[in-house]
Amino acid sequence: MASRAGLPPAVVLLLAVAGWVFCAAPAAGAQAAKPAKPTKPAQPAAPPLEAGRYLVQIVAPEVNLHDGPRATEPVVARAEEGTRFEADARVGDWYRVRRANGTQAWLLDAPLADGRTIAVSAWPAGLRI
Repeated sequence: MASRAGLPPAVVLLLAVAGWVFCAAPAAGAQAAKPAKPTKPAQPAAPPLEAGRYLVQIVAPEVNLHDGPRATEPVVARAEEGTRFEADARVGDWYRVRRANGTQAWLLDAPLADGRTIAVSAWPAGLRI
């Protein structure tokens, strides 16, 4: 195909419809299409959710409660030493707890220089908090 107005053949589009020929080319001064932005690399798959019932007690001076089971999730609250929670699920070292207002949050069982952040045990029979 021959060039039209100095354009390479790849940018000239010819379309024949019922005997008519249409020609489309970029307008003068038009910019080439920008390449697509690279997508965010996929995060590694989270470990599977393990259902269970646990008693979780804060043993560090203060612990962050997150919106999901990743450190990159927003912090939705903080809990002080001695606070107890009921956890209904676990993902790796993260525990899904129910807060006093009924909403859920996630706690990380992470080691500190002087010990763990939380103490986890099986839910004692008959316990209500």
